[in-house]
Amino acid sequence: RRDGADHIVVQSEPCHGFTHPRMKRGSHHYVYTQKMLSAPIVVNVEISQTFLNMYPKCAAKNIVSPYPNPDGRNFNGGFDDLVSETLKSRQITLSSSREISQPSTNSSHMMHYSAGNHGECRKLRSALKTDFECSNSKPFFEKFKKLSYPLAMRIATFCPCPGGDSPSAKRMYDAVIMGCIPVILSQDFVWGFSTEYDPDMILDPKDYSIQLNSTNFNRPHYEKEN
Repeated sequence: RRDGADHIVVQSEPCHGFTHPRMKRGSHHYVYTQKMLSAPIVVNVEISQTFLNMYPKCAAKNIVSPYPNPDGRNFNGGFDDLVSETLKSRQITLSSSREISQPSTNSSHMMHYSAGNHGECRKLRSALKTDFECSNSKPFFEKFKKLSYPLAMRIATFCPCPGGDSPSAKRMYDAVIMGCIPVILSQDFVWGFSTEYDPDMILDPKDYSIQLNSTNFNRPHYEKEN
């Protein structure tokens, strides 16, 4: 009666098009919702730039939301306390503005990268890993045993974020929550609740992230010493 406006389907599977490069994964469930008598509104964690351009009517009807992160320590200051304890030995303190205070000559922990070599961008992920291991950031993080993924993001200033099995990955939103600037290396990625998806939204990704051409990082910029 209301052209699908009275029923909503929430799905966690990223949808980046009606077809998948290798299989139906990522679009199968979405396609079948559109075959209902009245296609529902779909709430999804991902829609790609390609999808926006190819199917503007479907994209305009549906909702792109961030990947969920239910850890309350992201929001109640719990991670700030853990970071302060971790950095105590380095005489680096966490300021009230949620920024790391440090000597101007110490830029050893400007970047943190930790990701498996999988998905459609294996060359990119491998190159990013090599560059991180060759940077001054790597020795800094190695000083702390069992430093968790979110704590490392909280300490770092920049977090390179390639895509996963699809243009998006949870780390992109994790970086923002942890106060790390995400460096997006996925040209097809679209931020949820942002002006990239809907011009009427308030959030402009340029205010909290950096997007670079991923093709410039498919090969390492540095070489490991033998």
